[in-house]
Amino acid sequence: MEMKEKQVQDKPLRLFVAVRIPESIRSLLEEWRHRNEKELAFKKWTHREDYHITVQFLGDADAGRVPEIVSALKRASLKINPFQLEFGAFGTFGPAESPRVLWAGVIDQSGGLDKLYEAVTSE
Repeated sequence: MEMKEKQVQDKPLRLFVAVRIPESIRSLLEEWRHRNEKELAFKKWTHREDYHITVQFLGDADAGRVPEIVSALKRASLKINPFQLEFGAFGTFGPAESPRVLWAGVIDQSGGLDKLYEAVTSE
């Protein structure tokens, strides 16, 4: 048991910074999914709790760096005022007959996502 835990701890974590989508929007996306999943050839659909807006992909990182990363993200978040987003277009990544990712665009009238991105990447 200890050896298995050590192996997991030694593996780098694949990290990204994301904005969590509110429950009301996740519900709307889930309803849309149920209406359209037969027409879209995804092998596996993302669980509704995993719906998010990616701000920055961090890549592989050692687990020991997580507290440092969290601290930097907290500092970055203090620089940002609350903002609202709207839905934009929908699309997929990957071949049409076997798409890998379903994405939904966002409209950011206030520039809040850009400000968040700048704060995250400057920390």
